[in-house]
Amino acid sequence: MSVRMSVFFFVVLSVSLIFIAESFGTASANEEAEVVYLPLAFSREGEEFKTSACIVLREYSAANNFGGRGLALERVISAFESKNREVLFELSDPVSGRDPKQFESQMSGFFQAFESDDFVGIRQVFGFGGLMVFFVELQSDERSFVVPFEFSVGDGESLGFLPYGTRDLSYALFSASYNLPLASSDAAATKHCKLEVVAGATHRIDLPPLDSSHPPLSLLLRGASMDTPGELKESATQIKAAMAAIERAHAAGDIAEVAAHMTSKGGAKLKGWWEAATPAERNRYKPEVLEEPFFFFDASPLMVVYTRGQKGIHVAYFTTSVEGEVLWTNAYYGTVAGSLFKNGALDEAAALDEPFSNVKIPSKSDVR
Repeated sequence: MSVRMSVFFFVVLSVSLIFIAESFGTASANEEAEVVYLPLAFSREGEEFKTSACIVLREYSAANNFGGRGLALERVISAFESKNREVLFELSDPVSGRDPKQFESQMSGFFQAFESDDFVGIRQVFGFGGLMVFFVELQSDERSFVVPFEFSVGDGESLGFLPYGTRDLSYALFSASYNLPLASSDAAATKHCKLEVVAGATHRIDLPPLDSSHPPLSLLLRGASMDTPGELKESATQIKAAMAAIERAHAAGDIAEVAAHMTSKGGAKLKGWWEAATPAERNRYKPEVLEEPFFFFDASPLMVVYTRGQKGIHVAYFTTSVEGEVLWTNAYYGTVAGSLFKNGALDEAAALDEPFSNVKIPSKSDVR
């Protein structure tokens, strides 16, 4: 069930959720949109899983043709069905959708798909950061399936088709999070964040939108200083214990033990490198995870830890295993979410005298 803007009138949620909801504004009545919260996806050595961090965006209703924007998609679908390259080129975004080589590379696949598949209808529409994503159901002889069609939102709310998609970070985060499978064992499974998770967020980060005149995709996190973790004391203690265990193993030169406190692929890669390393390389090796931790975000089962060392600020990830052990994660693997935590607004916020103070959500005590 979607988390609607009206939810912040519930007394039980108090001020925390009010501040979060108000910061995104309310959709105009004619757009029939609601603010929704999706769990952020994170990739652990190639395995996607759901975290307790939430991305924030708008979902548009079919009540009035998705805020009057359904016509843009209908025109694109019609052009595909008639194989009209010229019309599709004109409907495409002038900046991000009309590169001749990339445009042409997509056409044969689209045209072939619409030869065998029929357009059934629009299932969902989301908007964020100057993008709109239509999830469209297509029907073949054997099955039906849903595919995304991406559009940029321009001046006057006009839409420009993105025939070869977008590399925008906001879209990558949304796509990974939207496509997370629901747990089959959970009869009450939902794609949306739990209300109490949204209300418990302490920090909000707005990702740079494609168009600054439109609401960005935002991320809600719960974080704290390692020195004064408050309600997150248990998480801070677990992180410190995991880092201390790695430090003891490293000091003893026991790389197998260091690897035992890592996720499997990372541990195997470290042991492989160690076997091939020269004595000088081994002497120089010191994991960045052993630097001084000063702040963390608890996005259970993911912990995002910021450390400070001689070469600046670094980010380390920890996840909780099925057995409950806290493991150093993605030591040698990059992820889409990793670029979010290591760059841009979060990287700048980490370097402040009071880390992340500029993205902190005001609390009730802050406004008395």
